[in-house]
Amino acid sequence: MTQDELRSLVEQQHQLEELAKHPGWEVLEDYALHGPAGSLARQRGLVNGGAKDWESYIRECGWLSGAHHVLNARETVAQMVATAREQLGESDSE
Repeated sequence: MTQDELRSLVEQQHQLEELAKHPGWEVLEDYALHGPAGSLARQRGLVNGGAKDWESYIRECGWLSGAHHVLNARETVAQMVATAREQLGESDSE
């Protein structure tokens, strides 16, 4: 990763941190997790054998994966920044 790519990633991290501070973020998280068609209800449905067929099982798993990817974006990008900083620090010292 280059310094420019790291700067871009740090900016993205900052924007996600600002977004997460907005009161609407909590509303979005709550709805995505606990809403009528939210993540927890979908997980329960899958665990209880609620998928009609293999295709619907795949669709539900994909929805869950995507929802969790978005809801965890702040932590994921923060980890990417930390890893990139470590790698760049190591390559600078060699």
